[in-house]
Formats: sequence, C-alpha cells, structure tokens
Amino acid sequence: MSKKIRRFVHLDLKGAPPKPSFLETFFPLLTTLGVEGLLVEWEDSFPYTGDIQDIGSLGSSSASGGHYIPKEASEIMKLAKVHSLMTIPLIQTFGHMEFVLKHSKFKHLREYNISPSCICPSQEDSLNLIKEMIDQMLAFHTDSEYIHIGADEVWHLGQCEKCTAKMEILKYKQHSLWLDHVVAVAQYVRIRYPNTKVMLWDDMFRNIDEAILKEYNIGELVEPMVWYYHTLDDFFSPNLWNKYCNVFPHLWGATAFKGATGSRQIMPVPYHHIQNHECWIRGLALYNDQIKNFHGLVLTGWSRYDHYATLCELLPSGIPSLCNCLLTLENGKYSPEIIQSEMTSLGFILPNIHMDDTTIVPQFPGSQLYINMDWLNHFIRKYKIEIDSERFNTWFNHWQRNTKYTTPYHVNSMKSTINSLFISRLLSEIEKLEDFITSSIHDIYYEHTVEELYGTLIHPIKENLYKLNQYCLLQNEECPTKPKPID
Repeated sequence: MSKKIRRFVHLDLKGAPPKPSFLETFFPLLTTLGVEGLLVEWEDSFPYTGDIQDIGSLGSSSASGGHYIPKEASEIMKLAKVHSLMTIPLIQTFGHMEFVLKHSKFKHLREYNISPSCICPSQEDSLNLIKEMIDQMLAFHTDSEYIHIGADEVWHLGQCEKCTAKMEILKYKQHSLWLDHVVAVAQYVRIRYPNTKVMLWDDMFRNIDEAILKEYNIGELVEPMVWYYHTLDDFFSPNLWNKYCNVFPHLWGATAFKGATGSRQIMPVPYHHIQNHECWIRGLALYNDQIKNFHGLVLTGWSRYDHYATLCELLPSGIPSLCNCLLTLENGKYSPEIIQSEMTSLGFILPNIHMDDTTIVPQFPGSQLYINMDWLNHFIRKYKIEIDSERFNTWFNHWQRNTKYTTPYHVNSMKSTINSLFISRLLSEIEKLEDFITSSIHDIYYEHTVEELYGTLIHPIKENLYKLNQYCLLQNEECPTKPKPID
C-alpha cells in the first residue's frame, strides 16, 4: 500500500464499441501513462457462438451492429498484448443482463417479467446459461488471471414466485439468495479454472453484516472491486472499510474518468473526476495498515448506464479526463502545473472551442472528434437557452404550434428573438457541425454508433429547427378560442 497505486482502465464496449484501428492508437497512450491492464466489458459485442449466439455480436438481431466479429475481437486482444496490457473480461452474471434476457429464448429466466435486468437465481437453467457464457469467455481470454462476474445492482432480487418461496426457508432471506448465487458462480470458476481468480462489484456487500459474509467464507472465493465515483470522503467510513478489511484478503477499487456524472452527458466534467481520484488517494491512506492486499484501481469509463440507456460520453471525449486522472494517481495529488506540463508533452493541447479555430491541433487519439463533440455540447447548451427555454415552452411549445393555440402577441414576441434569421443561423451551425463530426467519427466508430448518436443528439434538433423556421413565416392574426385539430 505504500507503493504507487496500480492502474487499470475499463473498456466499456456495450455502447459505442470503437474500431480496432482506433484502439491501436489508444493502447500505446495507456502504456505510456503507466496503465497495466484493461477491464474489458464486452456485453453484446462479444462473438458468442452455439446455443447462445443470439446474445452477442453474431446474433441476427445484434444491437452492436454485428461487431465485433471474431477476427476483430482477436485483433483487440493482440493489440493489448503487444502493448503489455493484461486483459480481464467482465461478464454480467446476475444483474445488468438485459442483453441476454431481452431475447425470447431466455425470457423465462427473468426474475421480474417486465424487466430483463436480473436473472432468476432459483432456476437451474440460469446457472447453466452463465456457465456457458463463462466457458466461451475464458476460452477466448486464455491468458487472463481474473474474470469479473459483475453481480452489481441486482434491483429485482427475490420478486419471482420461485425466489419468493425460496426466501421463506433461507436463513438470511435476500442476502442468502444473492450470496448463494454468487458463491455458485465463483465456485464453478474456481473448480473449472483453478488458475483464474474471481472479481465482482462490491455494492451488494455493503448492506450485508460482516458475520454473514464470514459464515459464507466469501473472502476466500472472490476479490471485491469497490466502486465509488463521487468526491465525498464519507464513503471511506470505518463501518464499511473495517468490514471489508476483516472479510476480504484481496481488494480492488474503481474510480471513474467518464460516464458517471449524467446518463446523457456529452463531455466529462474534468474536475469532478480529478476530485474523485484525490478522494480515493486520501481514503486508501486511511486504511494503509489494514488492507492486506490492495491490487489496484480500475478507472471506469461507462459508455451507457445500462443496455437500454442512451449513450453518454464517447471514449475520445473522455481521453483528456483519463489522462488527468492517471497523472493525479501517478503524482499522488492533482498538481495543475506539473500535470499540465506532462499533458502538453503528450499532445493534450486543446483549442478554445470555435468552429473556425484551426490554429491549434491536438495530437491525442480521437482529438478531432473530441473537439467536435465539445462544440456540439456548447451548441446544445445554446439551443436549450434559446429554443428550449422556460418562456418558449410555456407559450410556444410543440403542441401550441401544432394546434395554433397561442395569441398573435405571443407569436410576435417569440418572433422578435426566435426569428427566421436566428433559426437559419442555428440550422447552418448544426449542419456544419454534423459535417465536422462526420469527417472525424467514421474512422473510430461503426455505422450503428453513428446512427444512434445522430438520431439522439443532432437530428431531433435539426427537425425542430426546420419546423420552427417554417412556423416563423406564418401569420396568426386572431386569438383562438380553442385548439385546432392536429392534421
């Protein structure tokens, strides 16, 4: 614990999986920054085969756009190996199993019928399915020392009829239901793959008494990865950490460099993430003498909050934040002068955001897309202030325009600021912005990611601006007594 904290980076591939050609430029940067390995969360981008082919990239209804094919997945592993990055596969085995349980073939294994999030631990087929997923994953990750089995945020635990009945006879009710399943999965790995250690997220342990955890001997089976993405030191309370130190001989931690400050965030909030890492530095120092083996911090970079959530920050958008966080850990604190100097030497020189600013060209992987997404972020803020404002949505909203249920006074008032010239300028900017993003995104992402990004962030704004532009040309001379029917 007195030596520098080992650093690993989370690669979240369940949203916007990047092309191997981009990772070929990204991995050398990680090595330069002292990163030792990758926690790879494949989800539905992994090319599962056989009876479970549908849950992965080779399935006929794959949400990952058919990527990665086996050749691409193997290329990613080869690139990691070339750059001395160990890889740890993360496979969900309890909660966050939407990518599996959304399929009709596995619908009967849902814990809660209307949600594909949680698998039922009381059905034998559940464990058989998970074993098959683990077998295929470890047959692919042949050199991995670890497998991460997820098991976090099991929201619907104990809701189906079988689990409700089972809990009646279980000693610790929901706690037993969760622990029994986790133990079964961990024991399968330990017996079938004796050289592979088992990790999992820690959050479900937080409300379970120390005595119960010791009774289950869970500390001999798994190594928790304690995740915390905020900035308050209160998380490092003795109640939690003394329990973890007493139960688990091996611990990991997880911070965040992106994907943790908002489910629709376009750009990271750099200082929040820096503070998160400083919080971890202080917190770990408190338990320096108690933690037996702390194996390192994984810097998570979530692409979406769950399988059905929209995209948050793209990987290139988070790279400067990642660099800041890694250097903060390297230096033991955030020192702006030192870190800025180191970042500059690595090519992290960022221009002031302006559509015509070409005087500074940063050199880090994906930097042009970073600049364009930052521009999009600024544009959307401007759009919300002017077009999606409280005033606008009170007297000139979509329904009022469609039914012409507003007064000439309000229409003219809006037109005085939201006039055809102003709308045309916004349209011109977002169309130019779309062209810039198009020029920088296709080398990094597959078409299904581009379509989702445009369909979520750009096209709805363009459509609204087109309609507003047309409406501004209309005249409304009378005050309507009631809304007109919508055509």
